[in-house]
Amino acid sequence: MARQVFIDGKIYPSDSGKDDGYLALKLPLNSTSTQSTFSQSRTTEEQAISNLINLILTRSGERVMQPDLGVGLYYYVFEQITKSGITNLKNRIEDQINRWLPYIQLLNVQVTENEDDANALNILISFKVSESGANVQLSFFTDAELNLNIEVLNG
Repeated sequence: MARQVFIDGKIYPSDSGKDDGYLALKLPLNSTSTQSTFSQSRTTEEQAISNLINLILTRSGERVMQPDLGVGLYYYVFEQITKSGITNLKNRIEDQINRWLPYIQLLNVQVTENEDDANALNILISFKVSESGANVQLSFFTDAELNLNIEVLNG
């Protein structure tokens, strides 16, 4: 029998033994060249990663009827890199995850200056979705062409 997890009175069914079906569409809505449909998540962990990425990239005030939703990484783009700015961004990420994604167990948030570019920050978020789930890390960084990259690392 499939195990269910209860968090804040909500039921989260186990993903084990689930070979077919999808939970939701992954955001942003991108389709791959081999698929005719949008990318979809099969597990709670995949969907949590998608939700977390969108929370980080969403600007506060962007979501209708939810003016406080979103970290608004965009707002930090042209700010001076200071210790207080790094602390503010780290606190904003932690507060938003705890408020809007309570099913994510936050392990660590690191915001550091980029070694290769003095005008860039690296963000590393370590979390897990359930007690039995594996540790996952999301890394937000810029490359040599200054493109924003998001890398999912399994810990």
